[in-house]
Amino acid sequence: MTEREAVEASGARCQARPAAARHGWREDVLCASNANTSVCFHGMHMPVCRMHEAAFARWGSEAEAKAASLWAWSPDPTLARVE
Repeated sequence: MTEREAVEASGARCQARPAAARHGWREDVLCASNANTSVCFHGMHMPVCRMHEAAFARWGSEAEAKAASLWAWSPDPTLARVE
């Protein structure tokens, strides 16, 4: 099973935008809400939608800093490490 298939099978939510107060509402209307892929953030798989995967890739060397700033991500040792 590929990483993409594993993320899709898990039913994970896109972690690129924190959820607002209302259940199911997303600040970013283009976000699919459900994750269908993941990106490597400080050596960990972070489930995201394809749109946010593209944004992360576009940021290049600044991707981790921008994700921390814009998406409120921080390294979490409980997440699966990228091998």
